[in-house]
Amino acid sequence: MAGAFAIILVPPLVDILTSGIGIAKMRYIEANRVSELPDYFFTFFGLPFFSRYGITFGIKFEIIIILATSATYIFLKTKNLIRTTTCIFFTYCFIFFFVSAPAFKNELVLWLKKSGIVSPISYLSFELYYILGIIPALLLCLYFYEKNSIRFLFYVVRFPRLAHFWLMFLTGIFVGFKGNMDRIRYMNSFDIFFILLSLGFLWCFSVISNDIFDITGDMVSLRNKPLAKNIVSPRVATIIASFFLILGLAISALVDYKYFALSAIFTLLYWIYSAPPVRLKNLPIISTFIIATASVVPLIMGNILAGNRLVELPSKLVALLLICFTLAFNAKDLKDVQTDRINKTLTLPVLLGEKRGRLFVGILIFIAFVIVPFILGSKNPLSFVLSFLFGFTGLWIATRKKVKEGIFFILYFAFVFVIFILIREFNRLF
Repeated sequence: MAGAFAIILVPPLVDILTSGIGIAKMRYIEANRVSELPDYFFTFFGLPFFSRYGITFGIKFEIIIILATSATYIFLKTKNLIRTTTCIFFTYCFIFFFVSAPAFKNELVLWLKKSGIVSPISYLSFELYYILGIIPALLLCLYFYEKNSIRFLFYVVRFPRLAHFWLMFLTGIFVGFKGNMDRIRYMNSFDIFFILLSLGFLWCFSVISNDIFDITGDMVSLRNKPLAKNIVSPRVATIIASFFLILGLAISALVDYKYFALSAIFTLLYWIYSAPPVRLKNLPIISTFIIATASVVPLIMGNILAGNRLVELPSKLVALLLICFTLAFNAKDLKDVQTDRINKTLTLPVLLGEKRGRLFVGILIFIAFVIVPFILGSKNPLSFVLSFLFGFTGLWIATRKKVKEGIFFILYFAFVFVIFILIREFNRLF
């Protein structure tokens, strides 16, 4: 490791040896527009090769060492010339992306503003811009290290659950603006994007960690999970989870220390939910309360990003989420009964038996929907009728012998859309 870091000393030493002390001046590629960059790309960072300014000969010599070392490692590991050549090309592109940062970043931000994708006042820091290059490079490294790792990632994202946390964050912004979304034009849009990205990485870390701790039961019950199917080894999964944890926390810290603290709390809640010796997923109701609390954390993030203090978050909304999610999230245990029994995870279907457990979980789901208009203080009869219908549908689905988790999320997202968007009950939150 120390030898790898020592390579950063190569450029200044080479420049001193070839040009003398204080002669060479290292800089980024100084291109005013992206259209000027191809010349630098196809001439190995510009001519002359023995340059004393910008991308100096010392930097070029360092890049040659990095490319040669990467190619040697990949070839020795894979014995595949095509993958080795591909590795050299993408490593070169990755380095070029960094050394041409000013031109790329400025053009990217300008284009996004002109397209209306980001607000006119949006600002992208160099640190967060570099994250945009690090992520694809990391995915590429994972692919070359273990070709099944990308396939593994598709399993662990579990998009409906991730969409739930993203919805909580966006709800926090919406509530913080008191429903006036025109104010989003005066926010830094990149903060929204990178907090969503951070939540995505931390969620994937939590999923992988949980699957690692559940691997014994998943293998015995033949569950369709990537670790149980040996798509990747637990060691590779641990490496991926570690990268995701570092990336998720680093991104939130680069946005602001407040989001780093809240991201750490989000991660900690899921860790004590799934990891020994605490492993609160063994305790019915308490386990779903932990998940409900974790769901409130992105809500707080969004509310703070909208310019509000924590005390300005509507207590009625927090109570609604904690109560309803604690009840409804027991639906997650309906598909895992055999695995939970093997792992001695005391879910309601394990404690009460599968048939009675399904009925009891269904009743909890029914209650979670029905109490929404009561907590909101609604006076609209349609809200009560729709809440009853959604709740009864949830009860009916829970008592079916084969249940897919996705159907509950469709029901949940549809309910949010109907009650809060069509009927506009969100006004009662303010």
